[in-house]
Amino acid sequence: MCASKVYWFRLALFSLLSLCTGGTKSDFEAFGISCKTDKVTNHVYHHTYNQIMHAARHRHVKIFEIGLGCTMSTGSASICLWQGFFQHVDLWMMDIDTKCAAKVQNLTRNTIIIGDQSSEKDLLSAIQTSGGDFDFIFDDGSHNGAHQLESFRVLWSALKPGGSYFVEDIEYWRQTGKLGSEPFPAAKSSRDKFVYWADELLSAPGQTPDIPDGLMSITFQREMVVLNKCPLNEERCPF
Repeated sequence: MCASKVYWFRLALFSLLSLCTGGTKSDFEAFGISCKTDKVTNHVYHHTYNQIMHAARHRHVKIFEIGLGCTMSTGSASICLWQGFFQHVDLWMMDIDTKCAAKVQNLTRNTIIIGDQSSEKDLLSAIQTSGGDFDFIFDDGSHNGAHQLESFRVLWSALKPGGSYFVEDIEYWRQTGKLGSEPFPAAKSSRDKFVYWADELLSAPGQTPDIPDGLMSITFQREMVVLNKCPLNEERCPF
């Protein structure tokens, strides 16, 4: 069965699941439940994910996700989710666990990159290998604040204009970590930095906010933060 037929079969199946639950579940939530991903089963990320990604599900998208979920019983559930939710997806995954990565690679046509999300060298190599230019980037890796900040610092430039960068499991923000080159004074965690940027986004007109180039908005929800990049050709939002 060709890929497009598989997609539409899955769509019909999950639409039926939604109907069987009284039509109360979004398509994203239905896909997530079927794939047994903790993005839906343990968290409530589907509310934000569905809002941001629903309009893109029928076009070609390129995704990069850190973390295969190797330590979980539902490992590689994200692959099931993204292949099911999007009709045309170019999916790249990265994980530090070589054995798990090799095992998952044998089960998928997508590319699994072995790398450490706290390593600038590994992240730059991942960008070079994949070609970057991602529509969506997901950090579901170590959940360590210092690692999240370093991954964002390196990967932000690989996100397309208009794209979204998701940092999951932000509830672990009390795990402190300091980066030697971190310019933010006394940055204790990724949570501190994201809150600081959100405050800077509210700077008065004419002021230059201390934020990453191209940052348009930050969305906070339970246990997750989303950083949205300015669309292309927005002169008031420099890259």
